[in-house]
This record gives sequence, C-alpha cells and structure tokens, in this order.
Amino acid sequence: MDRRMRSPQADATKIFKALSDRTRQRILQILEDGRLSVGEIVDHFPLSQPTISRHLAVLKEASLVQDERRGQRVLYRLRDGGLASSMDFFGQFRQCRRILAMSGDTPSDRDELEPAPRQQREAL
Repeated sequence: MDRRMRSPQADATKIFKALSDRTRQRILQILEDGRLSVGEIVDHFPLSQPTISRHLAVLKEASLVQDERRGQRVLYRLRDGGLASSMDFFGQFRQCRRILAMSGDTPSDRDELEPAPRQQREAL
C-alpha cells in the first residue's frame, strides 16, 4: 500500500512491530553510526545473512531504515525522521506530551499540553 494512503495507526503498528524484536533494535543502534551493507551488519550478529535481510525488510517496511544501491552493494541507513514519526502516536497522550515538553523535545507551550481533539484521537 502507498505510504501516503496508510493511516497513522497502521504506521504506528508497523513501527511497534519492528521495534518489538531485540535484533531489530540492535540493528537500529548499529546504523546510528552510519551506512552499512548487509554483510557489515551481519558481522555484529551470530545470525545468517538471510535472517538479517528479513529483519532489515521489516525495518524498511516500517520506514525506519532505507537502502541505497552503490554499485553492487546495497547500503542501509536510518531513515530521516523514521523514529521521530512514532512521536505522532505518543503525542495523542497528555502524559507523553508533558514529559516531552519537560525534556525540551517539543515546545512547552500550554496549547501543546491540551488533549488532542476527539476527532484526532478517534482517527488513531
């Protein structure tokens, strides 16, 4: 399905599924240092290349990583805004907005702390 046509709830579900696995969490941590090929990622695990490729496919489907072809190599990297997009899900909860505001990750405007309109909550 085209990413523009998916609901925010579907996006959040894919992200949480991707993040629910320790191997995929570790892959994201490894990719924080920059672009790597599948082989370079495999070197960090006692897993086969096809297994790591399947994990990368789940991360890619959740829009957390993206790949780019460089000659015969395919390099993976974190997708800009991939993890940040999960904040849309958490932003619907007043407690999360308060915590984010206190941490300085979002504006601490009082308007930002108000509950999301009912229509927005129901859409999620």
